[in-house]
Amino acid sequence: MISPSPLSWRHQGRVGRWAILALLLVPATAEARPFGPPEQNAFAQAAAYWGRSPTQCRVVTGEVVPAGSLRDPSASGEATVPPASGEMIDCRVWVVEGLTPLGLCFTMRHEYGHLLGYDHDAPEMAEEALACPTGAAEVERFRRMVRRQRQRCEKLRRQGAPPKQKQICWDNLGFAKDELRKVEAELSGD
Repeated sequence: MISPSPLSWRHQGRVGRWAILALLLVPATAEARPFGPPEQNAFAQAAAYWGRSPTQCRVVTGEVVPAGSLRDPSASGEATVPPASGEMIDCRVWVVEGLTPLGLCFTMRHEYGHLLGYDHDAPEMAEEALACPTGAAEVERFRRMVRRQRQRCEKLRRQGAPPKQKQICWDNLGFAKDELRKVEAELSGD
């Protein structure tokens, strides 16, 4: 025997409508992947920029999604905006794939501001206020990152580390070199 539902049919319809509405409000995540090293780094830099944690978020989950898959297809990111009630919620940040390092920096700072409760009208969310470092200092930072990663990989090779560990290191070095090339190309206008 199937036990009756505690909700009347009328209420079940409302719950179903709310579930559909909730699905429409969340970006499509079929091809989403968790934040990788560049996104994690940008998120940490955004946290340092703002100087505080999102107090209404029990946890923050970050995902990289295909371009055009957010509610606003032209947006480079989206984040949960905690409710004004002060209720604790699970927060999410989405960024589109393929952003340049400077684009990722700006997008992550912007979305982190939403986690803190700022809306688009807040002066703290203005593009000028969220400016990311550029120029020779940024290029030099990526060059140092490449040098440090190369040194780590060489050390692992000399120590006879397991092949998988060495491969991960060399893959990360390739990523660092790609990021350096992107920054150099962005700054040269290519």
